[in-house]
Amino acid sequence: MYKFIPITDNIDRLQHLAKDALNDNYRFVERTIIQWHSNENRFDKKGEILYGIMDNGIFVGLGGLNRDPYTLEYVGRVRHVYINRAHRQHGLAKKLVLMIISKAQKEFDTIRLSTNNGIAERMYETLGFY
Repeated sequence: MYKFIPITDNIDRLQHLAKDALNDNYRFVERTIIQWHSNENRFDKKGEILYGIMDNGIFVGLGGLNRDPYTLEYVGRVRHVYINRAHRQHGLAKKLVLMIISKAQKEFDTIRLSTNNGIAERMYETLGFY
């Protein structure tokens, strides 16, 4: 049974997820941990959140919402969405992004994201991003 929870502390519980992401050639999960420790990005500004997906007490997914640093303050940015390879094809990414969008709609006028992953891009397009 998957649990979607806000991550507010103990970011190091994501280390195994970061290793999985590195095996997929994605450094952003590791970067999330590093930026958390350096206080560069703790997803703690007004309207921001970092969600984790747990399965049997282990994090298998991650995704967050930040204020977009490159635009006006009423723009939210979907960040660092990653699902462990063994847990893909279960709709977790879509459910996670929908949770992020729901949170963002309460806080921001516009929601943005950026990806260079074709599979993720198609999923985002089904959710209304272009």
